[in-house]
Amino acid sequence: DVASVRIEMSCHYEIPKWAAKARRGLHLDVVKNETLVEKILIDDKTAYYLGRNKDVCDVVIDHASCSRVHALLVYHKHVQRSFIIDLDSSKLVMSSSVRNFDLNFKVTGRF
Repeated sequence: DVASVRIEMSCHYEIPKWAAKARRGLHLDVVKNETLVEKILIDDKTAYYLGRNKDVCDVVIDHASCSRVHALLVYHKHVQRSFIIDLDSSKLVMSSSVRNFDLNFKVTGRF
């Protein structure tokens, strides 16, 4: 079906050549109701898939506003910043397809 093809295509997104492993210890804080629920290390791979599909995504977001394969988190080796790349998700939450942010500061993402 169309959804399966879309997931298949999203999972084969070509990782940019500028992608690299992030500095050791870089992580995402999962916060719910102002309480830290979990820390997710993001320093082991050059890219992390985000979305609802547990079989495909590295960071699973169990929320209806998030697509099965929603976005890709990539660390840029030259500018030393992380980027979120929207993978043509059906529930777009970003105003552009690529956003960058410095993970040294608090970043809030809502899905």
